Amino acid sequence: MNNQIAALTLALAVGTASCQTSPPVPLAGFSLGNSVVLVSKSGRVIRTIRLPIKVGELSFSSNFKEFAVVSPHPDTAGGRMYLYSVASKQLQRIPLRAVVPESARLEVYSEPQFSADGRELFFNTHPQAEGDLAETNGPIAELDLKSLRARAIASTIGLLTDGFLLSPNGRDFLLWDEGKVIDTHGATIFDFHDFQLEKPFKWALDVAWIGNSCVLYQAGKSQDSRFKGDLSYFVLNLRTLKSDNAIKVLGITNEELEGLVSYEFPDAVIQSTVASGGDRESGIFLISKNGKRQKVAPKSATNIQAFADDLKGDLPTECR
Repeated sequence: MNNQIAALTLALAVGTASCQTSPPVPLAGFSLGNSVVLVSKSGRVIRTIRLPIKVGELSFSSNFKEFAVVSPHPDTAGGRMYLYSVASKQLQRIPLRAVVPESARLEVYSEPQFSADGRELFFNTHPQAEGDLAETNGPIAELDLKSLRARAIASTIGLLTDGFLLSPNGRDFLLWDEGKVIDTHGATIFDFHDFQLEKPFKWALDVAWIGNSCVLYQAGKSQDSRFKGDLSYFVLNLRTLKSDNAIKVLGITNEELEGLVSYEFPDAVIQSTVASGGDRESGIFLISKNGKRQKVAPKSATNIQAFADDLKGDLPTECR
């Protein structure tokens, strides 16, 4: 009898512990047609959310309770933007009103990015979808996620904001084409006009923030940026304007970063195709600092985004 009671007590304890086990933390998200998929670091699918629209650009809040979606716009400056609530399963068009009233009929949006505290959504505004840069370039806007009302950030009017990156602390914008980092009030935090590319590199493009003081960028030796054969990756310290190879700072080689589509310290997400010798599987892979390669999505996945791992203490000191 005592043995039976002990066995029952153990079973209840194990069952309780199982119920209290935390669900796996998403390390990446991607879209497949009308679906949004969250996956763990092991490649396990945590959640699949089906939407009534096709999914283009994606951005998730830090607690994964909401995400923003922009309709696909492969040949235009932006698309329609929506906010999805995971709890209510509601998809709502945002913003409620045009950011720039004069362009209300044609205004479109791109590059949504949640603030660190999840209270605001920043995004690029385009007065129209088609045209040259002068016709489509608009300010960065800030949307309050309670009221769903947006305002243009006046300090970004007239600046080249395509490809802007919100800093991890949610206070600064990296504007690579402007050669600087500004805060939300327009004050210049870092100016990298004196940053010089080493030979034989001919161009560079920002990829991601590393902490709040460094930037991961790719550089190419061919004048044609579409040529991927001579790409290398570096980390630029915005305080000193000194660069180091990605392998030295992040522990990931250029070869491992080939096909990079998203980076969030300390993990990279790359899109791989089958090598000519057939020695590499195609698909979307998560590359860890130790070189571990884990498949997280099929090759048909799009709009892949890596999420921050809980390893802020491991950030390079110069990047914090």
